[in-house]
Amino acid sequence: MPDPYRIAPAAAGRTRLTRVLVTAVFLAAVAAFESVGFRLSYEALHRVAVDNAVPEHSAWMFPVLVDGGIVLGSVGVVRALAGKRSTRPYWTVTVAFTLVSWGFNVSNAPDTAGGWAVATVAPLAQMVALEMGMQELRALLLQSEAAAPPAPALAEAAPAPAEATAAAQDSTRQQSEQQPDGEAQQPEQQDKPADDDAQQRQQRQRPPLQPDTSRRWAELYEECSTEEARIALTREALSDRPKLTAPQWAVDIGKGETRARDLLRAARKPPTDAESQAQLELLSA
Repeated sequence: MPDPYRIAPAAAGRTRLTRVLVTAVFLAAVAAFESVGFRLSYEALHRVAVDNAVPEHSAWMFPVLVDGGIVLGSVGVVRALAGKRSTRPYWTVTVAFTLVSWGFNVSNAPDTAGGWAVATVAPLAQMVALEMGMQELRALLLQSEAAAPPAPALAEAAPAPAEATAAAQDSTRQQSEQQPDGEAQQPEQQDKPADDDAQQRQQRQRPPLQPDTSRRWAELYEECSTEEARIALTREALSDRPKLTAPQWAVDIGKGETRARDLLRAARKPPTDAESQAQLELLSA
């Protein structure tokens, strides 16, 4: 059985226009209620001002001053609630001016229970009507904020302050731990250009290489018609001189160092059948 006392959500079956109209009617009723209470309180406070030597043309300021404090306090309460601040100062102002208004109303009323009751109703109704109107306006503000699209959550992408601080400390610690190694590597990197310069100076000071005169390597190289024969010739030279270098072999065969280096690299590998046959032909020749 459905609950007859269940309250439906505010947005269910109600359009925005309907909500605005209902709110406007409610605020109009509150304003009428407030105006009646203010008018009754105004008359009493005006008589109090005139009876206490306030000029007639300025007596209207006194009720506006007293009841205006109630209005300012009520507006301050709503502003504090919307800004999530303390409402105690504004409630103090509201209650204080309400008590002042009530005291002046009672002092001007007849010295009877009915007179005191009438004098009490006007400032009390005025404060209650004002608070109801302010709370309705606050509800409207909250609904408009809830209907607005949410802003992009940049705070979720960014690390939390504690996590950011911990990450910064870890990064600083890692940099301090790696700094000695970096300082040790920096002199090594600075020494490398000096070593390269020393090697270049030694190469410039070294006398030029002379070709090996034990055999006519350049002529033998020119007689080789295949790459296997050239590799076999290089392997034969390595058998006599195991520490043969690319610059020396380049001088011996009259070719560039790159060509000599490729031949030495191939000659140091195990020979294939074609290279073995070419080496046999060289030996037989």
